[in-house]
Amino acid sequence: MAEQRDQASGELAKIIAASVMFCGMFGFGYWKFLWKPYAARKADAVGRVERINQEISKAKGMAAKLEPLNAEIRELRLREADAEKRLPKGRKLPDMIRSLTALARDKSVFISAITPLPTREQVYYTEIPYALTITGGYHAVGRFLAEIATSQRIFTVRDVNMSVAGAGIQASFVLVAYQYKG
Repeated sequence: MAEQRDQASGELAKIIAASVMFCGMFGFGYWKFLWKPYAARKADAVGRVERINQEISKAKGMAAKLEPLNAEIRELRLREADAEKRLPKGRKLPDMIRSLTALARDKSVFISAITPLPTREQVYYTEIPYALTITGGYHAVGRFLAEIATSQRIFTVRDVNMSVAGAGIQASFVLVAYQYKG
């Protein structure tokens, strides 16, 4: 009986040792092939989510700045258009002749001659002079010149010469228009 007990104890010890070895191998395999890769993928996913959240926060901050910038751009475009009317980038001679003709008609003045003169280059702009000859009543000629001086587009009137012409006045002068070099 003692021998049977020793034999049963030895076999029980073998079974326990085998069970411990099996549990250890299973535990190591579970950790090595299941838990560790899963934990690494989870850590990587958490890192990516944090980076994406940071990018979203940065994008929201930039989006908050976008509307004021768009408003500023709209304001600057309006100011540019206004400046373009005052100091155009191109010569735009037909527009100028149309506006002068309409102004002359409105002020009861007749434009008898518009003669282009040589341009003068400056640092930021070009001076484009035109010799004009107009006829009309004294006050009409004065109102015409005053309207040119206060017009939206920038003009300069130089070398004004007036003489009596029939019932009115004939005025000849140099009208200088300006062109932006931008």
